[in-house]
Amino acid sequence: MLAQKFDRRKALHTLLYVISRLPQPANIYNVLKCIYFADREHLEQYGRQIYEETYFAPEHGPVPSRAYDIVKYAAGRASWDIKFPEALEALEATKTELSKKIEPDLNIFSRSELICLSDAAKKYGTLSFNKLKHLSHQSKAFRKADPNGDIDLDDLILELHDGKELKQHLLDRHPGKAKA
Repeated sequence: MLAQKFDRRKALHTLLYVISRLPQPANIYNVLKCIYFADREHLEQYGRQIYEETYFAPEHGPVPSRAYDIVKYAAGRASWDIKFPEALEALEATKTELSKKIEPDLNIFSRSELICLSDAAKKYGTLSFNKLKHLSHQSKAFRKADPNGDIDLDDLILELHDGKELKQHLLDRHPGKAKA
């Protein structure tokens, strides 16, 4: 639908913010699901994503792919072409856990973004793997996506409350950025 400009610094600080709201060290799965649910809520309530994330559809439910790339990069498990030293200075990552080395920069977030991230951390941050998997598998957009493929943002928008109106609103606001 819309061409997306990824803000990797904001994605990193989103990870740090969610980590800071969870028991330490934080479980990677829980952190990534919190971002997914917060971003959905922010898109539904405020008509925009927190930092222009894309999602993919692995077996265990929707994953914010760019945030996950940062986690893998920080853990030394990614062959990322782009060097991102701030991620290495900010995160400590193992195969399953995340810890923050620095505090998130709250100045890069809007009040609405902080509310959605905080609410998601409170609601989903300590749920079990199976419960999170069940909840995230309810997404029609996830079920429609190819296994391990990208989740279409249009499909995600259309399953939100007033999704058709939101999609049209986004197209009206950014007519030059719509996909062909």
